[in-house]
This record gives sequence, structure tokens and C-alpha cells, in this order.
Amino acid sequence: KTNIPCDLTNSPGEEVLRRGRLAYNRDLIKYFPDWDNSSMPQAESYIGVTMVDSDNNVKGLLAIAHDEPIENTNLAESIIALASSRASTELLKQLALRESKRYQNGLELIDQWIARLIAIGANSKLFFESVCIAAQEITSANLCTLPVLNNEEIGRAHV
Repeated sequence: KTNIPCDLTNSPGEEVLRRGRLAYNRDLIKYFPDWDNSSMPQAESYIGVTMVDSDNNVKGLLAIAHDEPIENTNLAESIIALASSRASTELLKQLALRESKRYQNGLELIDQWIARLIAIGANSKLFFESVCIAAQEITSANLCTLPVLNNEEIGRAHV
């Protein structure tokens, strides 16, 4: 099985996140007696390492569990660490690409709205309604308010 969702409370995964890596070649449940291991009830051995970004911030973990003891845990842990490093690099690359696309889409959306707002600038009511719609669309907000202040309120706001 792959990508099994599980609760990390009292689990080997929780310990991996705390320590950075973990390897038990046998008797796994003995070390985690309070762990609800229903997602891996036959797990006898476990090796896990964290996935970190370039600033060493933990972004996830990569782990394997086996229903038999793992005899050469050093080799298996080295392989998992290499895979984790590669997966972390790919994850960061995907996140950067997504952020870049999101930024570019945001700039395009802002440019579109600026052109629309300029085109309707002579109609104050439509302009202010459109500013709110633009702000909501650009920021993905659910609500936008644009209170219009009278001269007295503007004077107090600058004090």
C-alpha cells in the first residue's frame, strides 16, 4: 500500500517529525504501545526520515514499514534518506512553480481590472462597486467593503 493516511499521534511518524529520522528493524509496536496502528496493523519494522526545505524546515516525512524485520537498516535508511532528499527537492520545485504561476496569474488579473476600472472611471457608483468586486476576485476574499467617507470623517482620519 502507498500513501496511507494515518493519525500521527503516538506514532513512529510523530517521532520522525520530532527527531528527523527513525529506524526500528523489529518489534515496532513494542516501542509505540499507545499508537493506533490500524493503518499498518502488521508493521514489524519501520524506517522514516523527514523531508526538509533549503532552510531545514520540515515539509513532510517519507517512511516505510514492513511486516518482517529489516535486516540491513543502515542500507535501507540511506536509501530512504536519498529518496526523501530527492522528493523534497521535487516538492519544493513544484511549490515554487505553483507560486510563480499564482503570482503571474495575479498580475494578469490586476492588469485586467485596472483596464476595466479606467474604462468605467466616469461612473462613480459603478467604479466603486467594481473596485470591491476586483478586490474580492484578486484576493479570493468573500467580502469587500469600501466605505466612502464624508469631508468631516476624512478630516478626522488625518488627525
